[in-house]
Amino acid sequence: MIMLCSHCGNKTSLMDRGGYEHKVSFFNNEQDKFTRKKTAWHVFERVTCSKPTLVENDYGTDDTDIDNFKNIVIYPFPVLFIGKADRPATPCRHAIK
Repeated sequence: MIMLCSHCGNKTSLMDRGGYEHKVSFFNNEQDKFTRKKTAWHVFERVTCSKPTLVENDYGTDDTDIDNFKNIVIYPFPVLFIGKADRPATPCRHAIK
């Protein structure tokens, strides 16, 4: 996987260092059957700066199309690199000191 690093700002590849899957079974009243929801977390190491990245994959239920799962970066918080930021990316009502 290749992503923009939120630590150093470089576009780099990631090495998978570990992960965990969580499955929950529940009864789907609409379909009158038991369904499973699967969520997985993976820890990746950045090749350029060796910093960690935590990614959450929400696969949804058994009926969800495999191409439609959500891939969310949990850590570090995604930021937009445009060079050095002298002001916040979102409007703030209060001054930053």
